[in-house]
Amino acid sequence: MKVALIASDNNASSGAFLSMTNLAIQLNQLHVKTIVIIPKEGPYVGPGDGVNLLRKHKIKYYVVPSISGVVSCDFPRNILATLGQIKYILRNKIYARGLAGILKKEHVDLVHINTVYSYFGAYAARKVNIPYVWHIREFLEEDQGNEFYFPKYMYKLMNRADLVIAISRSIYKKYNKSLHKNVMKVIYNGIDIDQFYKPERQIFEDSILKLCYVGGLSELKGTDDLIEACRLLNQEGYQDAYRLMIAGRGGEEYEEALREKLKANHIENVELLGFRSDVPDVMAQADVSIVTSRCEAFGRVTVEAMLTGNLVLGADSAGTKELLKDGKFGVLYQCGNPESIKQKMLYILNHKEELREIAKTARDFMAEHMTAKKNAENIYREYQRILGE
Repeated sequence: MKVALIASDNNASSGAFLSMTNLAIQLNQLHVKTIVIIPKEGPYVGPGDGVNLLRKHKIKYYVVPSISGVVSCDFPRNILATLGQIKYILRNKIYARGLAGILKKEHVDLVHINTVYSYFGAYAARKVNIPYVWHIREFLEEDQGNEFYFPKYMYKLMNRADLVIAISRSIYKKYNKSLHKNVMKVIYNGIDIDQFYKPERQIFEDSILKLCYVGGLSELKGTDDLIEACRLLNQEGYQDAYRLMIAGRGGEEYEEALREKLKANHIENVELLGFRSDVPDVMAQADVSIVTSRCEAFGRVTVEAMLTGNLVLGADSAGTKELLKDGKFGVLYQCGNPESIKQKMLYILNHKEELREIAKTARDFMAEHMTAKKNAENIYREYQRILGE
């Protein structure tokens, strides 16, 4: 069996790209040959360092131009914009001819499109008469501020897929309103357990509570809610009871606004670390990982934190609420409410013994059910079903 994985970006720090790479690695362990198709350029392609990850793991790849069908929610809607998007569809059909040639040359049996941002793989698969699978890893409007320019057209292409994989029940719930239920299936993402799993690690060993936030910085990610919660907590005299590390980048203006708020309110126990490539090490320095995204599709960082042994404090919405099993595997706060974050931080400060056991239970569950190996095995079974093997 040979599968072509169609990437929509070339970004080594992108959750979608990491998930796809992990899938390729694990499929190879299952004796499935893989190739990866990477876009040449575009607004969502990223810094271009994803190929380094593929080279490291000796995954064969091709660079083929393509254009996304996703635009910003504030993208203009007028006749010129519409004509431009129609032109991009026609160009993608031309690019798909080149991809079809690669699929033939490589004797590919199945195409797997990695996100909703790319769609020309569907054209190529149909051109060479092989099945295609489509992965949905994002809400779009709710978590990224983006949308399909031609939603009906995109859903038509997705409905023709042999399988559409939703990475969480929250994603399934959104898209099954537009897609046929018989083509959709929930398969949770898998995490590289070797990088994050620390079965013997203990939390709450020091008198100071150590917190961390890892991820993009933006309003949709709820970063400003977290800073405001810290301001409220410090206002009540708890500035010496905890320390918060924030690892990640955002827009230049947004980051500057966060720094200004920290400075203006004399919040000295919160540190902005910027981008960090050593995420497992950052997490291992904390007792609690905070996930403030207002609408997380799945939450790689949530699972990574739990595997590390951290207690997770997360928003009671979408994928975060789903992974925390409504509070069974962590602590939930009211999404978008800094006062609720503050109250839950106080709760953690006063209930460490009880919450240590919850973190252990969550770690054990994630180590059994949310690994990259488990994810690949579930997807491999679907490939076999589709191909009649």
